[in-house]
Amino acid sequence: FKDRLASYLSWYNDRRPHWALKYQTPAAYLAQQTEGQP
Repeated sequence: FKDRLASYLSWYNDRRPHWALKYQTPAAYLAQQTEGQP
């Protein structure tokens, strides 16, 4: 699982460098998005 997570993080950082800078992890980003929902 850790290997898959590492691969996902690598892809995530590649595809969304600006998000990666703003959010430490995809989970943090998703949490932020959820908080923004009504």
